[in-house]
Amino acid sequence: MLPDLYIRQVVANKTQKRGLIIDPRITLAINTMRPIISVWAGNQLADFVISGSYAKNTTVMGSTDLDLFISLKSDTTNTLKEIHDLLNKRLMARGYITRPQNVSIGITLNNLKIDLVPGVKQSPLTGDHAIYKRKTDSWVKTNIVKHINLVKNSRRTEEIRALKIWRELNGLDFSSFYLEMTVIEALRGRIFLSGLANNIWAVFGYLATKFENARIVDPVNTNNIVSDDLTVTEKQAVAQIARLSLQQRYWENIIS
Repeated sequence: MLPDLYIRQVVANKTQKRGLIIDPRITLAINTMRPIISVWAGNQLADFVISGSYAKNTTVMGSTDLDLFISLKSDTTNTLKEIHDLLNKRLMARGYITRPQNVSIGITLNNLKIDLVPGVKQSPLTGDHAIYKRKTDSWVKTNIVKHINLVKNSRRTEEIRALKIWRELNGLDFSSFYLEMTVIEALRGRIFLSGLANNIWAVFGYLATKFENARIVDPVNTNNIVSDDLTVTEKQAVAQIARLSLQQRYWENIIS
């Protein structure tokens, strides 16, 4: 089988199906979580929307199935750390086993892995939000809508999904946003007709030789250095697996 065809088949088999018919678990998750979040946030709730990989059409099986962004009004008085902790406690009180993560609280509902990301609007007039980063006990400015549009319009969503499958197969600690920005950067300047397999090979080359020292910046907020999300050891692990992948003769040994 031709490499491009094989990779597309693997990606298709492991891609969260979207379209006119929405996975009923998605609808159930939103309908279940919305009243819980509404009561928890009270009058401070500005919006509650699908975000992350599902909104960008880059979700694959094995990673988080659904990201839900909780937008709180700009006059919210709790600190971002307090908001993160209070959300975790509320979900635990409702019987969920929580997974406190860097910027989100993870839960599982009907075998659907869900990440809830709370953020506080920086102004009532913009989509900019401040979100808490547990790893560094700090905060960062972000804009969910701009991130979604950036990835959706990058014309690299196939490559991103393939790299996410590769990440899950190898158990790598490599956040989705960091991975997405890395793929886009690695393929910057390459023509879009280069071929899927050739593009993924180019990403592996970038990961193997440049990734560890590359400075990846959030295009929405240049003060957010996305590449700081991983430690030196975690970056070395990604680079090492990329080098091993480049040594393989068959795609079946790289992605499946």
